[in-house]
Amino acid sequence: MKQLLILTSDFIPNIGGIAVDTLRLFNLLKRDFEIDLYAFGIKGCDSENIHYINAPKVLFPIYLNKIVNSKKYDAILVRTVLPLGWMLNKLHVKAKKVYFVYGQELVHDNTYKPLLRKSVKEIIKEADIIIAISNFTNSLIDNRGSVFYPLIEKSAESTAIKDKLFFTLLTAGRFVKHKNYISVLRMIKDIDAEVFQKTNKHVRLNIVGDGPLKREFENYIVENKISDIAKISGRVPISEMNKFYSESDIVIMPSIRTGESVEGFGMVAQESGLLGSITVGYDSGGIRESIIDSELLAKENDEDALRNIIIKLLTDKDFYEEKMRFSVSRAQKMLADEKRLSEFKGILNL
Repeated sequence: MKQLLILTSDFIPNIGGIAVDTLRLFNLLKRDFEIDLYAFGIKGCDSENIHYINAPKVLFPIYLNKIVNSKKYDAILVRTVLPLGWMLNKLHVKAKKVYFVYGQELVHDNTYKPLLRKSVKEIIKEADIIIAISNFTNSLIDNRGSVFYPLIEKSAESTAIKDKLFFTLLTAGRFVKHKNYISVLRMIKDIDAEVFQKTNKHVRLNIVGDGPLKREFENYIVENKISDIAKISGRVPISEMNKFYSESDIVIMPSIRTGESVEGFGMVAQESGLLGSITVGYDSGGIRESIIDSELLAKENDEDALRNIIIKLLTDKDFYEEKMRFSVSRAQKMLADEKRLSEFKGILNL
Protein backbone atom coordinates (compact mmCIF):
# COMPACT_ATOMS: atom_id res chain seq x y z
CA MET A 1 0.00 0.00 0.00
CA LYS A 2 1.34 3.43 -0.96
CA GLN A 3 2.24 5.84 1.85
CA LEU A 4 1.15 9.47 1.86
CA LEU A 5 2.07 12.39 4.09
CA ILE A 6 -0.18 15.44 4.47
CA LEU A 7 1.40 18.65 5.78
CA THR A 8 -0.71 21.64 6.80
CA SER A 9 -0.63 24.74 8.96
CA ASP A 10 -4.42 25.14 8.83
CA PHE A 11 -6.46 22.38 10.41
CA ILE A 12 -9.17 21.57 12.92
CA PRO A 13 -10.03 23.15 15.37
CA ASN A 14 -9.44 26.18 13.11
CA ILE A 15 -12.52 27.33 11.22
CA GLY A 16 -12.50 27.86 7.48
CA GLY A 17 -12.50 25.92 4.24
CA ILE A 18 -8.86 24.76 4.18
CA ALA A 19 -9.02 23.25 7.67
CA VAL A 20 -12.27 21.39 6.99
CA ASP A 21 -11.32 20.22 3.50
CA THR A 22 -7.96 18.92 4.73
CA LEU A 23 -9.71 16.68 7.26
CA ARG A 24 -12.09 15.42 4.58
CA LEU A 25 -9.22 14.69 2.20
CA PHE A 26 -7.47 12.72 4.95
CA ASN A 27 -10.64 10.70 5.59
CA LEU A 28 -11.07 9.99 1.88
CA LEU A 29 -7.48 8.95 1.17
CA LYS A 30 -7.13 6.64 4.17
CA ARG A 31 -9.50 4.25 2.39
CA ASP A 32 -6.76 3.29 -0.08
CA PHE A 33 -3.49 4.60 1.38
CA GLU A 34 -1.40 4.47 4.52
CA ILE A 35 -1.47 8.10 5.51
CA ASP A 36 -0.09 10.46 8.15
CA LEU A 37 -1.13 14.06 8.73
CA TYR A 38 0.91 16.68 10.58
CA ALA A 39 -0.66 20.01 11.55
CA PHE A 40 1.92 22.71 12.30
CA GLY A 41 1.43 25.61 14.68
CA ILE A 42 -1.92 24.33 15.94
CA LYS A 43 -2.89 23.02 19.35
CA GLY A 44 -4.87 19.79 19.26
CA CYS A 45 -5.08 16.18 20.41
CA ASP A 46 -3.28 13.54 18.36
CA SER A 47 -5.47 10.74 17.01
CA GLU A 48 -5.48 8.12 14.25
CA ASN A 49 -2.31 9.18 12.42
CA ILE A 50 -3.12 12.87 12.92
CA HIS A 51 -0.35 14.71 14.77
CA TYR A 52 -0.20 18.30 16.02
CA ILE A 53 3.10 20.20 16.11
CA ASN A 54 2.29 23.12 18.39
CA ALA A 55 5.65 24.84 18.08
CA PRO A 56 6.94 28.26 17.00
CA LYS A 57 7.31 28.72 13.25
CA VAL A 58 11.09 29.07 13.59
CA LEU A 59 11.20 25.40 14.67
CA PHE A 60 9.05 24.09 11.80
CA PRO A 61 12.05 23.15 9.57
CA ILE A 62 13.52 20.93 12.30
CA TYR A 63 10.27 19.02 12.78
CA LEU A 64 9.69 18.93 9.02
CA ASN A 65 13.06 17.32 8.35
CA LYS A 66 12.43 14.60 10.94
CA ILE A 67 8.93 13.88 9.67
CA VAL A 68 9.69 13.57 5.95
CA ASN A 69 12.59 11.22 6.71
CA SER A 70 10.70 9.09 9.24
CA LYS A 71 9.14 6.87 6.55
CA LYS A 72 9.53 6.16 2.85
CA TYR A 73 6.59 8.26 1.71
CA ASP A 74 5.50 7.95 -1.91
CA ALA A 75 3.98 11.43 -1.98
CA ILE A 76 3.92 14.49 0.27
CA LEU A 77 0.74 16.56 0.02
CA VAL A 78 1.36 20.15 1.12
CA ARG A 79 -1.95 21.82 1.89
CA THR A 80 -0.44 25.18 2.86
CA VAL A 81 2.41 26.21 0.58
CA LEU A 82 3.09 29.08 2.95
CA PRO A 83 5.07 28.27 4.94
CA LEU A 84 5.38 24.49 4.55
CA GLY A 85 5.96 24.24 0.79
CA TRP A 86 8.58 26.97 0.97
CA MET A 87 10.32 25.08 3.80
CA LEU A 88 10.00 21.67 2.15
CA ASN A 89 11.74 22.98 -0.96
CA LYS A 90 14.86 23.50 1.13
CA LEU A 91 15.01 19.78 1.97
CA HIS A 92 16.07 16.88 -0.20
CA VAL A 93 13.10 14.55 -0.57
CA LYS A 94 12.56 11.62 -2.91
CA ALA A 95 8.79 11.55 -2.52
CA LYS A 96 6.53 13.15 -5.10
CA LYS A 97 5.70 16.70 -3.99
CA VAL A 98 2.05 17.70 -4.38
CA TYR A 99 1.27 21.37 -3.66
CA PHE A 100 -2.23 22.80 -3.22
CA VAL A 101 -2.96 26.41 -4.12
CA TYR A 102 -5.79 28.73 -3.09
CA GLY A 103 -6.80 32.21 -4.10
CA GLN A 104 -5.78 33.98 -0.90
CA GLU A 105 -1.99 33.57 -0.96
CA LEU A 106 -1.80 34.24 -4.70
CA VAL A 107 -3.73 37.51 -4.50
CA HIS A 108 -1.75 38.55 -1.43
CA ASP A 109 1.55 38.03 -3.28
CA ASN A 110 0.33 40.09 -6.24
CA THR A 111 -0.53 43.00 -3.94
CA TYR A 112 2.35 42.76 -1.47
CA LYS A 113 5.48 41.51 -3.19
CA PRO A 114 7.34 39.15 -0.80
CA LEU A 115 10.80 40.33 0.21
CA LEU A 116 12.13 37.56 2.47
CA ARG A 117 10.86 34.54 0.55
CA LYS A 118 9.98 33.44 -2.95
CA SER A 119 6.49 34.10 -4.26
CA VAL A 120 3.92 31.30 -4.21
CA LYS A 121 4.22 31.01 -7.99
CA GLU A 122 7.97 30.47 -7.64
CA ILE A 123 7.58 28.00 -4.75
CA ILE A 124 5.14 25.75 -6.60
CA LYS A 125 7.49 25.46 -9.59
CA GLU A 126 9.39 22.87 -7.54
CA ALA A 127 6.29 20.71 -7.07
CA ASP A 128 5.77 17.54 -9.09
CA ILE A 129 2.02 18.11 -9.06
CA ILE A 130 0.02 21.29 -8.44
CA ILE A 131 -3.62 21.06 -7.37
CA ALA A 132 -5.95 24.06 -7.58
CA ILE A 133 -9.32 24.11 -5.80
CA SER A 134 -11.13 25.72 -8.75
CA ASN A 135 -10.64 26.75 -12.35
CA PHE A 136 -10.53 30.35 -11.14
CA THR A 137 -7.64 29.56 -8.79
CA ASN A 138 -5.90 27.62 -11.54
CA SER A 139 -6.16 30.66 -13.81
CA LEU A 140 -4.11 32.64 -11.26
CA ILE A 141 -1.19 30.27 -11.89
CA ASP A 142 -1.60 30.23 -15.68
CA ASN A 143 -3.53 26.93 -15.59
CA ARG A 144 -0.47 24.92 -14.54
CA GLY A 145 -2.38 22.78 -12.05
CA SER A 146 -5.01 20.07 -11.94
CA VAL A 147 -8.39 21.14 -10.57
CA PHE A 148 -9.84 19.15 -7.67
CA TYR A 149 -12.87 20.73 -6.03
CA PRO A 150 -13.25 20.66 -2.22
CA LEU A 151 -14.91 17.61 -0.70
CA ILE A 152 -18.28 17.35 1.01
CA GLU A 153 -19.09 14.62 3.51
CA LYS A 154 -22.57 13.23 3.94
CA SER A 155 -23.09 13.08 7.68
CA ALA A 156 -26.10 12.16 9.76
CA GLU A 157 -29.24 14.06 8.88
CA SER A 158 -29.94 16.99 11.17
CA THR A 159 -33.17 16.91 13.16
CA ALA A 160 -33.44 20.69 12.91
CA ILE A 161 -36.31 22.09 10.83
CA LYS A 162 -36.93 25.44 9.23
CA ASP A 163 -38.84 27.93 11.37
CA LYS A 164 -42.43 28.34 10.16
CA LEU A 165 -42.75 31.77 11.76
CA PHE A 166 -39.64 33.32 10.21
CA PHE A 167 -37.42 33.02 7.16
CA THR A 168 -33.85 32.30 8.24
CA LEU A 169 -30.77 33.60 6.41
CA LEU A 170 -27.27 32.41 7.25
CA THR A 171 -23.68 33.49 6.72
CA ALA A 172 -20.87 31.22 7.92
CA GLY A 173 -17.12 31.71 7.94
CA ARG A 174 -14.26 33.81 9.23
CA PHE A 175 -14.97 37.44 10.09
CA VAL A 176 -12.41 38.95 7.72
CA LYS A 177 -12.60 41.71 5.13
CA HIS A 178 -12.99 39.69 1.94
CA LYS A 179 -15.89 37.66 3.39
CA ASN A 180 -17.76 40.99 3.37
CA TYR A 181 -20.50 40.08 5.87
CA ILE A 182 -21.06 43.77 6.55
CA SER A 183 -22.76 43.87 3.14
CA VAL A 184 -25.50 41.54 4.40
CA LEU A 185 -25.96 43.59 7.56
CA ARG A 186 -26.47 46.70 5.43
CA MET A 187 -29.30 45.12 3.44
CA ILE A 188 -31.04 42.96 6.04
CA LYS A 189 -33.47 45.62 7.29
CA ASP A 190 -34.79 46.31 3.77
CA ILE A 191 -35.07 42.57 3.05
CA ASP A 192 -37.08 42.03 6.21
CA ALA A 193 -39.44 44.92 5.47
CA GLU A 194 -40.21 43.91 1.88
CA VAL A 195 -40.53 40.20 2.61
CA PHE A 196 -42.87 40.87 5.53
CA GLN A 197 -45.01 43.13 3.35
CA LYS A 198 -45.41 40.35 0.76
CA THR A 199 -45.60 37.25 2.99
CA ASN A 200 -46.46 38.44 6.51
CA LYS A 201 -43.31 36.64 7.73
CA HIS A 202 -40.23 38.34 9.14
CA VAL A 203 -36.62 37.50 8.27
CA ARG A 204 -33.87 36.56 10.71
CA LEU A 205 -30.13 36.62 9.94
CA ASN A 206 -27.79 34.21 11.72
CA ILE A 207 -24.07 35.04 11.46
CA VAL A 208 -21.88 32.05 12.35
CA GLY A 209 -18.14 32.40 12.77
CA ASP A 210 -15.45 34.44 14.46
CA GLY A 211 -12.56 36.70 13.60
CA PRO A 212 -11.03 40.18 13.83
CA LEU A 213 -14.14 41.99 12.54
CA LYS A 214 -16.50 40.61 15.17
CA ARG A 215 -16.57 43.83 17.20
CA GLU A 216 -17.32 45.86 14.06
CA PHE A 217 -20.32 43.64 13.29
CA GLU A 218 -21.57 43.81 16.88
CA ASN A 219 -21.35 47.61 16.87
CA TYR A 220 -23.14 47.86 13.53
CA ILE A 221 -26.02 45.72 14.81
CA VAL A 222 -26.43 47.90 17.90
CA GLU A 223 -25.99 51.26 16.16
CA ASN A 224 -28.48 50.40 13.42
CA LYS A 225 -30.98 48.84 15.83
CA ILE A 226 -31.25 45.50 14.03
CA SER A 227 -30.59 43.20 16.99
CA ASP A 228 -34.11 41.81 16.58
CA ILE A 229 -33.20 40.75 13.01
CA ALA A 230 -29.48 39.88 13.08
CA LYS A 231 -27.67 37.63 15.57
CA ILE A 232 -24.01 36.60 15.85
CA SER A 233 -23.79 32.96 16.96
CA GLY A 234 -20.00 32.89 17.13
CA ARG A 235 -17.70 29.96 16.45
CA VAL A 236 -19.48 26.66 15.83
CA PRO A 237 -17.86 23.18 15.63
CA ILE A 238 -18.09 21.39 12.28
CA SER A 239 -20.25 18.73 13.89
CA GLU A 240 -22.94 21.34 14.65
CA MET A 241 -23.01 23.16 11.31
CA ASN A 242 -25.61 20.80 9.83
CA LYS A 243 -28.12 22.14 12.34
CA PHE A 244 -27.58 25.70 11.11
CA TYR A 245 -27.74 24.69 7.44
CA SER A 246 -30.95 22.72 7.98
CA GLU A 247 -32.61 25.63 9.77
CA SER A 248 -31.71 28.10 7.02
CA ASP A 249 -33.80 28.97 3.99
CA ILE A 250 -30.94 30.81 2.29
CA VAL A 251 -27.18 30.88 2.84
CA ILE A 252 -25.39 34.03 1.69
CA MET A 253 -21.81 34.25 0.37
CA PRO A 254 -21.14 37.98 -0.06
CA SER A 255 -17.37 37.57 -0.54
CA ILE A 256 -15.48 40.09 -2.67
CA ARG A 257 -11.95 40.35 -3.97
CA THR A 258 -9.69 42.56 -1.87
CA GLY A 259 -6.01 43.38 -2.09
CA GLU A 260 -5.28 40.61 0.38
CA SER A 261 -7.63 37.79 -0.52
CA VAL A 262 -10.32 36.31 -2.73
CA GLU A 263 -12.76 33.41 -2.43
CA GLY A 264 -11.16 30.48 -4.22
CA PHE A 265 -14.33 28.38 -4.31
CA GLY A 266 -16.81 28.61 -1.43
CA MET A 267 -17.82 25.13 -0.29
CA VAL A 268 -20.54 26.50 2.00
CA ALA A 269 -22.82 26.29 -1.04
CA GLN A 270 -22.25 22.54 -1.29
CA GLU A 271 -22.48 21.85 2.45
CA SER A 272 -25.77 23.71 2.79
CA GLY A 273 -27.15 22.43 -0.50
CA LEU A 274 -26.84 18.86 0.71
CA LEU A 275 -29.28 19.78 3.50
CA GLY A 276 -31.80 21.58 1.32
CA SER A 277 -30.70 25.21 1.62
CA ILE A 278 -30.06 27.58 -1.28
CA THR A 279 -26.88 29.64 -1.50
CA VAL A 280 -26.69 33.05 -3.16
CA GLY A 281 -23.72 35.37 -3.44
CA TYR A 282 -21.60 37.79 -5.38
CA ASP A 283 -19.96 36.63 -8.60
CA SER A 284 -16.44 36.95 -7.21
CA GLY A 285 -13.42 34.68 -7.51
CA GLY A 286 -14.40 31.02 -7.62
CA ILE A 287 -17.91 31.49 -6.20
CA ARG A 288 -19.50 31.07 -9.64
CA GLU A 289 -18.05 27.54 -9.83
CA SER A 290 -19.60 26.74 -6.46
CA ILE A 291 -23.07 28.26 -6.94
CA ILE A 292 -23.12 27.75 -10.75
CA ASP A 293 -26.66 29.13 -11.26
CA SER A 294 -26.44 32.68 -12.69
CA GLU A 295 -29.87 33.54 -11.26
CA LEU A 296 -28.41 33.14 -7.77
CA LEU A 297 -25.40 35.38 -8.44
CA ALA A 298 -25.12 39.17 -8.32
CA LYS A 299 -22.34 41.33 -9.67
CA GLU A 300 -19.67 41.89 -7.04
CA ASN A 301 -20.78 44.50 -4.49
CA ASP A 302 -24.16 45.04 -6.20
CA GLU A 303 -26.18 44.99 -3.00
CA ASP A 304 -29.42 45.92 -4.75
CA ALA A 305 -29.15 42.92 -7.08
CA LEU A 306 -28.27 40.48 -4.28
CA ARG A 307 -31.08 41.83 -2.12
CA ASN A 308 -33.56 41.34 -4.98
CA ILE A 309 -32.45 37.73 -5.49
CA ILE A 310 -33.00 36.98 -1.80
CA ILE A 311 -36.42 38.65 -1.80
CA LYS A 312 -37.51 36.76 -4.93
CA LEU A 313 -36.51 33.43 -3.38
CA LEU A 314 -38.45 34.15 -0.19
CA THR A 315 -41.57 35.46 -1.91
CA ASP A 316 -41.81 33.16 -4.96
CA LYS A 317 -42.40 29.59 -3.78
CA ASP A 318 -42.05 27.97 -7.23
CA PHE A 319 -38.77 29.79 -7.87
CA TYR A 320 -37.45 28.74 -4.46
CA GLU A 321 -38.34 25.06 -4.92
CA GLU A 322 -36.76 24.99 -8.39
CA LYS A 323 -33.50 26.41 -7.05
CA MET A 324 -33.52 24.13 -4.02
CA ARG A 325 -33.70 21.01 -6.21
CA PHE A 326 -30.76 22.27 -8.24
CA SER A 327 -28.75 23.05 -5.07
CA VAL A 328 -29.20 19.53 -3.71
CA SER A 329 -28.27 17.94 -7.05
CA ARG A 330 -25.16 20.12 -7.38
CA ALA A 331 -23.97 19.32 -3.85
CA GLN A 332 -24.30 15.56 -4.32
CA LYS A 333 -21.68 15.69 -7.08
CA MET A 334 -19.10 16.97 -4.56
CA LEU A 335 -19.51 14.11 -2.08
CA ALA A 336 -16.34 12.41 -0.85
CA ASP A 337 -17.19 9.08 -2.47
CA GLU A 338 -15.37 6.44 -4.51
CA LYS A 339 -15.71 8.52 -7.66
CA ARG A 340 -13.92 11.48 -6.06
CA LEU A 341 -11.28 9.11 -4.64
CA SER A 342 -10.66 7.69 -8.11
CA GLU A 343 -10.43 11.24 -9.47
CA PHE A 344 -7.77 12.18 -6.93
CA LYS A 345 -5.81 8.97 -7.46
CA GLY A 346 -5.74 9.78 -11.15
CA ILE A 347 -4.13 13.13 -10.36
CA LEU A 348 -1.55 11.55 -8.02
CA ASN A 349 -0.66 8.87 -10.58
CA LEU A 350 1.34 6.77 -8.12
